Amino acid sequence: MSNVAHTKLAVVGVVLLGLMAVIALSGSVAAQGEVTIGIDDVDDFDEEDTESTKVFAEGIDDVPEDGIGAFHITISADDVDIEDVSTADEDNFSVEWADNGDIAVVGYTNTSDGLEDDGPLVELEISGDETSDATLEVDEVVELVDGDANEIDATEGPAVTFEIEGDDPGPGPGPAPIPDDPTAAFTIEPEEPEEGEEVTFDATDSEPGEDEIVDFSWDIDGEEFEGEVVNTTFDEAGDYDVELTVENDEGRTDTATDTVTVVEEDDAPPRPPVDPEPPEPDDGLDDDGIQERVDVPADVDPVRGEAVDIAVDEETNQTTAVFSEASQARTVVFDDDTLTGEVTAVQYETTSERTGAPSGTTLGVTQFAVPDHSANATLTFAVSTDDLDEAAVSTEQLRIARYDADDGEWETLETGVEEDIEEVLVTANTPRFSWFAVTAADEPAAAIEFDPEDPVAGEEVTFDGGDSEPGDGEIVSYDWDIDGETYDGETVTHTFDESGEYDVELTVENEEGLTDTTTETVTVDDAELYDLTVEVEDQDGNALEGADVTVNGESDTTASDGTVTFELPADEYAIEADADGYEPATEDIDLDSDETVTLTLTEEEELFELGITVTDDEDGDAIEDATVTVNGDEATTGEDGMVSFQLPADEYDIDVESDGYEPATETVDLDEDTTVTIELVEEDDGIGLLAILLILGVLLIAAGVAIYYYTQQQ
Repeated sequence: MSNVAHTKLAVVGVVLLGLMAVIALSGSVAAQGEVTIGIDDVDDFDEEDTESTKVFAEGIDDVPEDGIGAFHITISADDVDIEDVSTADEDNFSVEWADNGDIAVVGYTNTSDGLEDDGPLVELEISGDETSDATLEVDEVVELVDGDANEIDATEGPAVTFEIEGDDPGPGPGPAPIPDDPTAAFTIEPEEPEEGEEVTFDATDSEPGEDEIVDFSWDIDGEEFEGEVVNTTFDEAGDYDVELTVENDEGRTDTATDTVTVVEEDDAPPRPPVDPEPPEPDDGLDDDGIQERVDVPADVDPVRGEAVDIAVDEETNQTTAVFSEASQARTVVFDDDTLTGEVTAVQYETTSERTGAPSGTTLGVTQFAVPDHSANATLTFAVSTDDLDEAAVSTEQLRIARYDADDGEWETLETGVEEDIEEVLVTANTPRFSWFAVTAADEPAAAIEFDPEDPVAGEEVTFDGGDSEPGDGEIVSYDWDIDGETYDGETVTHTFDESGEYDVELTVENEEGLTDTTTETVTVDDAELYDLTVEVEDQDGNALEGADVTVNGESDTTASDGTVTFELPADEYAIEADADGYEPATEDIDLDSDETVTLTLTEEEELFELGITVTDDEDGDAIEDATVTVNGDEATTGEDGMVSFQLPADEYDIDVESDGYEPATETVDLDEDTTVTIELVEEDDGIGLLAILLILGVLLIAAGVAIYYYTQQQ
C-alpha cells in the first residue's frame, strides 16, 4: 500500500473514530449485554484458489434496541493472505494493512438503528502462497458502540484454523523470470526527502542477467533520465512515481517501480540549518505610481510592473526603452527619434474582462503607458522555453496581438521569432499603444474521411477534408497526395486501378500560416465480378444471332443461342441491344449478383415513299413554301413544290395549305411508293361581286329616277 493510501486510510479512520467518540460523549446509558466478534469457519482450500469468510457479530439481541452502530477491530492472519475487504450494505469503512498481513478495520453502519441482528460485519477474501496450516483470528475489539454511540461490551471469538492444500507451490503470480533477463532494482536516498532537497536514485543493485547492463532509463514523475545513478529535486510535497528500466547486452529488459514521498519542510525531521533562500526579486508593483499610470483593471491582478526612461541606443541611434530580464516586455523601439519621457509596462498572466481574450493560448499580457499612445514602435517580448513546454506549443505558433479599443477586438500583428537556448524573443511593429498579448495561435488539425470506406479496384473514391479543424482563422488550402498524385480542394475524387494499400496525405493551412498534415491508409480490394448474361430474341421468342449488345460502352455480339455474357463488378448498368431489321431495345439494371436479362427486338416496319407535288390549278406552276401535313407530320415544299414522307403501308389524309390559296385535302391508300399531285385554287378576293353590286345599285337608282319623272308627267 502506498503512503498516500496509508494517509487516506488514517484520515478516514480518524474521522470515523472521532465520530464515534463525539456521539459517545453525547450518549447517556451504556448498552447492556456482551457481543462476541469472531470469524466464520473456513474450509480447507487449494493454494491456487481464493476463499471468502466473514467476521460476524453474536449476541446483538442482548443489546437493547440500538444494535451495532460502529466498530474498530484488528484481525491477525498467519500463513494466509487477506486479498480484499468489503462490508454489507455499502457501510462506511476503512482498512489498514500491516506489513505482516494483519489488518485494522474501522466501520460505521451508517444508520441510527444500527445492526440489530446477529450477522456479518466484514467479508474477507483470502488466499495462500504455499501449503500450510493457516489461522485467522479477531485479534482485538478496540471499540464497539451501538446506534446511539453507547459503548458495547465485546469479546473476541476463537481463532479459526484451516489447511491450504497443494503439492507444488509453483512460482507464484505471473510468469517465472527468464534466467538470462536482467533484474531492475534501485534505492532512494533520502527515503523521505523534503521539498527542494536533492534525491539520489541508485540502480547499482540491479542484476544484469546475461553479460552486462548497458542502459539505465529512468522516468521520475514524467521526467526522463539516463545513468546508473541520477539526482533530482521535487519542488512540492507529494507522492511521485519512479520507474527504472534496465537493458543488458542481449537486449533483454526489466522494469522496477517505486514511489517516493516528498514531505513539506515543516513535516520533516529537524535538519542542520542552511543558508536562507535569496529574497524574491522585486516585482516593481509597489513603486510610486506604477499601477496608477496604466489604470489597472479591478478583475485581474498584475504580476509585475516596471518603469524605464526612453534613451537613445548608441548602436542603433534609435529612441529605445529597455526593460530588465525579469519583465516579459524587453524593449520598445520608437520610430519618433525625438520622443522623450518614461515607459511603464505592467504584466498580467491573463486578460481582463475589459478586453476579453485573444484567440489562441495566452502566454502573457502587458499594458503600456507611454508619452504618446499614437506612436509607432517595435515591441520585443520574451517567452521562456519552460513556458512553451508547459503550454505544449511550438515557436511557429507564437504571435503578438494588440487590443484595438476603437473596434473592441484583438488583432494579430505580423510577428518575428528569434530562438535562444532558454527563451524565445518575439517582435512586432505596432501603430499605437494599448494592451498587448503574447499568444500561441491554435494550429489546424487535418482530418480525412473517404467514401466508400472499403473501395474496390476501378471504383471512384471521394476524399473529404471538411472535418478538419481550422485552429485560428479559416483553412485556406487543402493539399492532397494520393498515391503520388496531387490534388487541391476540400473534396477530391480518385480511382485506384489495382487492389492494394495506398497512403493518402492531407495538409491543411490556416490564415495564420500554420499547417497540419495527417495520413490515412486506404485498402483497395479486387472488385468481385458477376456474370451479366444478355439474351436477345425477336417478338416471336426466337434467338437472334449477331445482335450488337452494349453495356456501359462495352460492346459484344450474341452467339447462335442469342446470348452474350459480360463479367462486371457490382454497379448500375445501361444495356442496349440492336440488330439489322429490328428496332433497338434498352434496359437498366443494378447488378449485385449473377444475372440474366432478356431483351426483345421487334422487326422494323417496311416504309414506302409518299411524294407530294403542290401546283397552281390554273397554270400548273409549282407552289413553294406550301405546308403539307400527313397524319400530324408536317413538311414544307421546296422550289419544285415537292415534299416526301417515309411511311408504312396505311391510309393517310394529306392536308395542304399555302398563302393565297384555298386549303386542299386528299386521301391516299399507301401500299407502295406513290406520288400525288395536289392542285390549289386561288382564293376569290371579292372585287367582282362588289362591282356587280355597285352596278345593280346604280341601275336601281336610275330606274327609280325614271319612274319618278314618269309619274310626274302623267
